[in-house]
Amino acid sequence: RVDIINQGVTQWWNTTASMPQIRGYSNNPLGVHRDWQYFLQASTRSVDEKTDEELVTNRALFLIDAYGIKFIENSLANYTQEITENPNFIVNKDIDFLVGTTRLLKNLAWYQLSGDITSPIVSPTTSPAVLFIGNDRGYEYFIRSIAMTNLNSRFLIPIKGPRSIKDINDKELQNFPALVLYQYIGKDYEKLAKYVKGGGNLYIETNTNQPLFEGKLPEIFPADSLTAHQSADSDQVQKTENDITSDIDIQNFSKFTFEGGPWKLATTKNIRSWASAYLLYNDQPVIAGGNLGAGTVIWSGLNLPFHIIDNNNLEEAQFFKNILSQLVNSQYRAPDFKVEREKPELIKVKANSISGIYFKENYDPGWNAQVNGKKAKIYRAGLEFMYIPTANLEGVINTSIIYRGSLITWGLVTLTLVATILTLFYIIVPEVSKQLFNKFKSILQKVLGKKINTIISEEE
Repeated sequence: RVDIINQGVTQWWNTTASMPQIRGYSNNPLGVHRDWQYFLQASTRSVDEKTDEELVTNRALFLIDAYGIKFIENSLANYTQEITENPNFIVNKDIDFLVGTTRLLKNLAWYQLSGDITSPIVSPTTSPAVLFIGNDRGYEYFIRSIAMTNLNSRFLIPIKGPRSIKDINDKELQNFPALVLYQYIGKDYEKLAKYVKGGGNLYIETNTNQPLFEGKLPEIFPADSLTAHQSADSDQVQKTENDITSDIDIQNFSKFTFEGGPWKLATTKNIRSWASAYLLYNDQPVIAGGNLGAGTVIWSGLNLPFHIIDNNNLEEAQFFKNILSQLVNSQYRAPDFKVEREKPELIKVKANSISGIYFKENYDPGWNAQVNGKKAKIYRAGLEFMYIPTANLEGVINTSIIYRGSLITWGLVTLTLVATILTLFYIIVPEVSKQLFNKFKSILQKVLGKKINTIISEEE
């Protein structure tokens, strides 16, 4: 895509150019996705000067990859200096840009970005897909946390799953090597234990913003019980010696307070034999985990993603990155694939040994997918885009992604056509229209009158 913020260009770009842009569209009237464009703008062109330079660059690179940006137009609201001076960022400056077959807009500031920092709109991938289970707000905190360390689509594909554990089945779980549970509901922990013991990996966040367990914790937790706390300024968080905290300076963590008041958290007691503590709060484990069966569990009672975002803390984001690195294999390998898109509503993908197809267009229920001739589920992914998992398939994988429309979209089209026909009929033959309308009105009044009288009689 091309990222243009010049309104004099965005308004007509889509009618002239074959390359899609980030902006210049109408928000989806069905309310099926959220709009992350402001996050892109605030992270690239309107950055707070007080923000850490490394954090600024990481977040911008994450969003460039997320949106599939290959070109930027930099004439009005420029990309921030921390980004454009990054030696790995810009490949060519002031390029001659093609719009259709005519060279236009040479006086604008065009930049071409390196292919090493972005990926296509239709991206067959070998990256692991991480399923998020929780509410919309929790997913937003998760995305913003991984953006701060540029955990882009070469590291993992974030999948937006259901809010409740019970709404995902055992077969679906096999598509995802790791789960993140945050601000979730449901108590089907036996399902999670089975998943982890079979080789799955799990990050689970519980704190006093959720109802805590009474009595002994289920098997999936690394300890027997939880204790609720409200932190004070003098309270301390300490790290233990382990791979997750080895490169982390705990002194750079922000205070565990919220708007001048205490921070709610939970600690554990009686760590189980398969687990160990990673962080301590007043000498009690507040983040712990280990290997359960063939998989890994990491539990937190710190409400870590929200603390990262609330304080814009890069050191804490790096710690969260280390946690996720324990759960997913991030050794990216560029796959061998071919993508054909002769028309907008039909995409054909042929690939070898991929984990899935990341489709960076807004999620819409009208899209359908077939993998090797069988119907496949399309998940919401990334910034409300789409993902088709293929992790359990071997050999050559043929995928078709087809837009057929949904019941709602076809219903709206039908309603529009009927209204148009009735309007034209009324304009052309108004007298006949009035007669038909009066007859319909009379019938409707009789039918409704009978129903009303029946209801009154029954009540009496």
